[in-house]
Amino acid sequence: MRQVMVVGLALLCVAGCGGGKYSSPTTTFDTMVAAAKAGNQEEVKACFTKATRAAVGVADLSERAKTGKIVVGAEKIEGEKATLEVTIDDSKVTIAFVKEDGEWRIDPIGSVMDALKKGVSGLIQKGLDTLKGSK
Repeated sequence: MRQVMVVGLALLCVAGCGGGKYSSPTTTFDTMVAAAKAGNQEEVKACFTKATRAAVGVADLSERAKTGKIVVGAEKIEGEKATLEVTIDDSKVTIAFVKEDGEWRIDPIGSVMDALKKGVSGLIQKGLDTLKGSK
């Protein structure tokens, strides 16, 4: 009886705390790393957005996850988008996430598109400023 109660409380805590393997950017990343270490490529793929899986696929990260030193840093959530600072060996990277169907997924395509938009906007603004200055 006591074991049933402990299991029930654990399940209640997980459900009540919003637990789950995609409930935050950090848990999604941890799920991806654990799956890569286990060689579970399907679970690794599930951590990425549908667009990423469809457009470019997902590399086999098993060896890197098994041998690399991975340190998870700050998580920053802004609405439906988020970033997670991660250090892999000695390289710091910022990983982009997006909420998809209520769960957090790694979104490398979205982060590239955001960077391109910012870059293009900056170039346009610089061109407009140049034009204004030449009048």
